[in-house]
Amino acid sequence: GRVWPEAHPPLPLTTCTSSGGCDSVEQTAVTLDASRRWLHDARWTRTSPVGRYGNCGGQHNWNATLCPDPLTCAANCALEGLRISDYREQYGVFSKDGGLHMSYVTAENNIGSRLFLLEGGKSGYRVFHLKNREFTFSIDVSTLECG
Repeated sequence: GRVWPEAHPPLPLTTCTSSGGCDSVEQTAVTLDASRRWLHDARWTRTSPVGRYGNCGGQHNWNATLCPDPLTCAANCALEGLRISDYREQYGVFSKDGGLHMSYVTAENNIGSRLFLLEGGKSGYRVFHLKNREFTFSIDVSTLECG
């Protein structure tokens, strides 16, 4: 990010074997989908006056001045990084007890949080080769509303 450096909530992965052991822990991390992040005028900084530089938009609402075409948009716009506090407060995502907590709806009215697992917690997405293997995870549904 131009304003905030990117931080990634950690997510440890445990590998188990059929011979009865789950002891291999790999330190990975997650990152939020780019479509949920702030895409803004690349000239904007933390010290810029409020309202001076605008949003580039996204999906179907592109800023016609900053994004008249894809190449100009790529040159004019910056995808903002997220701090660990942003993941928690804006998106309801935080590390918890060797796992990850994901709120579906947050106080900021953000709905959903599509995350990607990073290889080794750094950069590049984790690819799973699942031939003759299982991929499992647990979900705590005790606090979900009915319906």
